Amino acid sequence: MDSRQTTCLLYLAIGASICFGGCTREMASDANARQKTNVTAANASLTSGTPLPGGRAYYVVALMGGASTQKFVRIAQYSFTAGSGSTGTVTEEFKYWSQQFTGNAYSNKVATGYTTGNCLYDNCTIKTPIGFQPGQAWKTLAGTYYIDVNGRVVINWTGGSRETWTISYPKTYYAMFTIFNSNYDVQHGWAFGSNTNFNTGANMAQIKAAGNLNTADYWQNAYGVPDQQSTGQYWNMGAYNQCSTPSLQITESGAACSNNRWHSYVAGNPATDKRKNYWNHQLDVVTCADVPGPCISPQAGHTVAMLQVLDDAGTFRGWVATEASLHARATGNAVVGSFYYVK
Repeated sequence: MDSRQTTCLLYLAIGASICFGGCTREMASDANARQKTNVTAANASLTSGTPLPGGRAYYVVALMGGASTQKFVRIAQYSFTAGSGSTGTVTEEFKYWSQQFTGNAYSNKVATGYTTGNCLYDNCTIKTPIGFQPGQAWKTLAGTYYIDVNGRVVINWTGGSRETWTISYPKTYYAMFTIFNSNYDVQHGWAFGSNTNFNTGANMAQIKAAGNLNTADYWQNAYGVPDQQSTGQYWNMGAYNQCSTPSLQITESGAACSNNRWHSYVAGNPATDKRKNYWNHQLDVVTCADVPGPCISPQAGHTVAMLQVLDDAGTFRGWVATEASLHARATGNAVVGSFYYVK
């Protein structure tokens, strides 16, 4: 791994607008107790059967797993239907990327059609992992679920995959899953659920107005090395400018071609993308080493697929996300990651 790749990975762990703040998730036991009994109206008639997990029907999901040089990431939407018997049903819409990929940066980091129109740097192309761009169909799975004796949700997918998730209630306005185990080597995974369906999303103005996303967990792997975790971070939405297009661009500071200047773009239009957002970022020192200019280089930097966390009222509360920056199967490259940032 050359010095600029090392710098880029280090920077990703300490990001210019993703700031360390000693933030902790509020997990008061009395809130947990209240939320565990918060069965929705849809569940009320099914209390003798299988209720919605956490009392919520719609979860956005990010997970990561696999062996060294074979790491995979997955971003998904789970829709649960309560059951009158011992199980309920669940469907999944998902995208999947692996370090066992083909192609290079030019084929795997693709344009979304969005640019940073009339922003600090005008008309910079915003890219995303291949297959996540607007208009791409989801892959789908179906399955059943039940709540086990420990209060965990166990999902059995058609085809034999199984996941067990711990349910918690860090806020009153959403429920959270954390991966407990699986039969296909998931190592890091989270989901956030509400009763707001997947046919809606927040626009760029609403995202910017949300302020800091102050609770996070971030895992990343750069081909052939151990997974790296960054915690105690927050996403500083106030540092971003709203562009004339459906996008945000960070206010960049620091000397040109330096480690402390950072290009970062977020885009998405709920009218067509629903919960999907696209994050593209790169250190300026890497941009200058590739193709000097005011925008992220054609190699596209880090490409991240994100799904919005919306609460029960449909208010934007953050993201779950997966990175798939697939450009070279060599130590320190082929970066994948899984994380969340929420309020």
